[in-house]
Amino acid sequence: MAIFGDQLHLAHRALGEAAAAALAVTDPTVHDLRLIAIINGLNNLSEALLRDGKADLSIPDYNEPLSALPKSPEVDRETLISRAELEWSRAAFLASRINNPTYHTEMLYRVVESQSFGSQTIVNEFPHLESKDDKTAPSNPSQIHPLDARADKLLLKSSETAKLINRPVWRDRALVAAATAAAHSKQYARGLQIAQMIPQPEVRSDALVKIAEAQARGDDPDGATATYHEAAVAVASIPLDDPRAILAGVLIDNLISVGRFEDARRLIVLYPDESRRLTALGAIAESQGFRGASESAIEWITKEIPKEHQPVLYRKLRFGMLAAIEQNRSRDMSSRDR
Repeated sequence: MAIFGDQLHLAHRALGEAAAAALAVTDPTVHDLRLIAIINGLNNLSEALLRDGKADLSIPDYNEPLSALPKSPEVDRETLISRAELEWSRAAFLASRINNPTYHTEMLYRVVESQSFGSQTIVNEFPHLESKDDKTAPSNPSQIHPLDARADKLLLKSSETAKLINRPVWRDRALVAAATAAAHSKQYARGLQIAQMIPQPEVRSDALVKIAEAQARGDDPDGATATYHEAAVAVASIPLDDPRAILAGVLIDNLISVGRFEDARRLIVLYPDESRRLTALGAIAESQGFRGASESAIEWITKEIPKEHQPVLYRKLRFGMLAAIEQNRSRDMSSRDR
């Protein structure tokens, strides 16, 4: 209640006292359940602290235009981040004291998830104002903003917390959560470092695809190419045909979604059989037809595809073109109705 009432200092003290009492409980079930509740409270408290560091989104009262708006108190965001880091450290410690291995694993995962989202919040939602003491910032655009440095440190800490998880499945999913948060906040280098910590290629490829897609849709096309290549290598290293085929489909679909049709065509070799390769090529041709790249599709179908398979791909290409025409016609009719 103190957290939702914005009484964050009171919440800090109350959770500390509750943790001390819970650790003294001898009944294993009660001990674990109380620690779970406290860890959830600490995660909520950390996120509440970071909410206070976001930009002021309040709407001024325009009914009194002549009255001066009250000046908002200056927010010490560095201190808020430090306090949030403290709460997450306490949460990770308490999670390590849970006796039940399933609860122990899950709560460590929840801490990693919350930490990663906190790093994303700092980068995406904190106002990055120029420091009054930093006169060199305008002349050195490559300099890392102090808040971004704190976000990177928090993301690194989340990956270290993930390593405390004993069960490989939960540990790897926690690292994927951290890498995904890095992708959503354009912390690509750190996200790649975290993704490369994942030993299982099936899970590592998932993290790499998320980062590559963010790079492709953002401002780092060259980085996206390198990351997609790394994801393809991870998929190719999967020894079993069926899992490799499924993840190859995920990777190719992702490349199609960002318009990287040539890269998608190159990766059909990851499929173990000809039928799935032809299906993937059909999806590429259909998407190119839908996006107005039919001439390019006709060129590679004519040059690269055996004649017995060309009619199937031309039909898929026409399906895409017709779908685009239908969509444009529906849009025009909707505009006329308005």
